[in-house]
Amino acid sequence: MLVISQTSYRRLLTTDIEAAVWMLHYAEEELFYQEYKNRRLNNGTARERFASLLKVRPELMADVPQRILASYLGITPEYFSRLKRILTKELPLIAE
Repeated sequence: MLVISQTSYRRLLTTDIEAAVWMLHYAEEELFYQEYKNRRLNNGTARERFASLLKVRPELMADVPQRILASYLGITPEYFSRLKRILTKELPLIAE
């Protein structure tokens, strides 16, 4: 991890064109990812958002607490648990 003060960061960007271009590309990729994530999560029903999460990032089910995933999907932990039970029965290939 790189830790740099804001003053040093700004000085670096004004004196090193390669660093400025790299940071621009990084910021652009992050923006595209956030827009993609927001479109995916803000569209559809809770069930569709949950199914999308299972499809796109199934490893999160084992690595992240359910209450965090529920918050990420914008649903209650209780509803998350219910959807998990229903969808894992419908999609038996998804590991718990």
